[in-house]
Amino acid sequence: MTEKVGKRLKALRLARGYEKLRAFALDIGVNEDRYDKWEKGKAMIPPEYVEILIDRFGITSDWLYFGDAKNLPKSLYDDLAAAKAA
Repeated sequence: MTEKVGKRLKALRLARGYEKLRAFALDIGVNEDRYDKWEKGKAMIPPEYVEILIDRFGITSDWLYFGDAKNLPKSLYDDLAAAKAA
């Protein structure tokens, strides 16, 4: 599960225009090394940071944890699909 969450975190980062991992990590209030572990699937993102992502980027926990995109805004869904394809 952590690997799939990590892939979705990377897709979110890229979909929101953050090419650099460091900038995204700093914007959500975590150091780069810790975020890198989440994105690489080496550790699970803690719930308090999931809440930050929900508030800031409009994702859902269902999407992040399970890939269920049905409640995502269409524009975000389209951006995520484009980020995965790139």
